[in-house]
Amino acid sequence: MEIDANKICNDIKNEFKVIKALGNNTSIEKLLSDKTGMSHRFKKLVKDKLHENEVEEEKQKQKRISLREKVKKRKRMQLIFDNCAAPVKKKIKLMSKKIRRLKLKLNTLQQENHVHKNTFSIVDDCINRLNISSDKWYEKYPQLCRYLFGFPCWKELKKHLEILFDIDVNIRKDLIIKKKGRLFPFEQALMWLLRNKRGLEHEMLARIFNLTSFKAVSKILFRWTPRFEKVGEFLSLLDIPEEYFKLSLPHDYKNDERLKSVAILLDGKDFPIETIRNNSALSRSQWSDKIKSSAIRYIASTLPNGLAWWHSPPCWGRASEQSHMSLLGYEPEEKQYF
Repeated sequence: MEIDANKICNDIKNEFKVIKALGNNTSIEKLLSDKTGMSHRFKKLVKDKLHENEVEEEKQKQKRISLREKVKKRKRMQLIFDNCAAPVKKKIKLMSKKIRRLKLKLNTLQQENHVHKNTFSIVDDCINRLNISSDKWYEKYPQLCRYLFGFPCWKELKKHLEILFDIDVNIRKDLIIKKKGRLFPFEQALMWLLRNKRGLEHEMLARIFNLTSFKAVSKILFRWTPRFEKVGEFLSLLDIPEEYFKLSLPHDYKNDERLKSVAILLDGKDFPIETIRNNSALSRSQWSDKIKSSAIRYIASTLPNGLAWWHSPPCWGRASEQSHMSLLGYEPEEKQYF
């Protein structure tokens, strides 16, 4: 702190005024003594002022030191905080990015859900994986079971597949949705029937059962064909006693003199197959005018009540039913059986 020179000068002037006042009433020795005293007082005054300045400077110095210590301490604390908070800040940043991505995904799903709700009434009755095994769908459209699978009713189809293949035919809707890309055995059996009864292409079957690969359809059909073959042979090659013929004859046959003596009905069955492209003779012999595609044909023998008990070996679809029976050694009169 600087010395205030003006204040010191004023103090000196005041001292001289005192000496002058004393000089009017005292002797020179007293004045000299007063001057000497005045000099000592002046020195003391200067020393006091210097001491005050030193004390003030020391206080300011201590304040500056204390302030620097506080700044250093704060910097150290900030550094420690930054080192400790860096991993947390990184995690917070990553979580913020995830939250933004999830929000975008949520908005997209909400929009898709809105679209699905609007179109649900349209696709609810279409043929798809959920409806193809749904009891309610066949209750609403009972004629579809005969059209798709050749069975008179849905319950009868389920009983046949359950008994013949020992599979579960009652599948919950939530399990079908959860098992995306993989079909239950019951669904695989239905796919085989659709392929062989309706002749649907692999692409159509994949779309119905919500499969992304046509190879998956081929594997399922390849795996189930031998199983249906064994069941078909078991059911179509039966020993029928004469008593059963008489008891199972429908009333319409019994009451009609022309049909009363009928024992069996013969009918040709055609199944679509892939066309052999590298041999024109074989591809022509595969063609069936009955189903308008390449096929194999066999003769099925059924009772009047509809029970199939025998079938002939298969042949290409171009062969007529009469020629097929002739090859087997039968020579029926024309149009007697066909």
